[in-house]
Amino acid sequence: MPERYKVSEHSVMDPQLAARYPEIKSYAGQGIDEPGSVIYFDVSPSGFHGMILSAGRPTIYIDPVDRNDQYYVVFSRSDAMSQKKFTCLTRESVNEGIFNPGTGVMQRGADDGRLRTYRTGAWLVPVNMLSIF
Repeated sequence: MPERYKVSEHSVMDPQLAARYPEIKSYAGQGIDEPGSVIYFDVSPSGFHGMILSAGRPTIYIDPVDRNDQYYVVFSRSDAMSQKKFTCLTRESVNEGIFNPGTGVMQRGADDGRLRTYRTGAWLVPVNMLSIF
């Protein structure tokens, strides 16, 4: 049976970044038929991506399968985790550096002691999210 949600825009980007990329929008919603159900989703040039959190059932994810946004896959986290085995591909020694094929020089990684400042967006789900709606 389809579920209905009361949805509103829920921007996670810095306002200047959101103004630069108006085609990226994030939303949050509370279940109408199931008030304990919460949906988070975004719409962008990369398609629709969604997550539904609900008491009594696994978290549901919705992701595009193709670049034309014609097909989507709906799955739970346990389904996704059981299909792939994790293999760590990190080298044992980070002190070896990173080879830059453009210059042919070994370069240090981000452990060079330089302070870097990044602006980014994050999708955080507070524990008390239901009280917001």
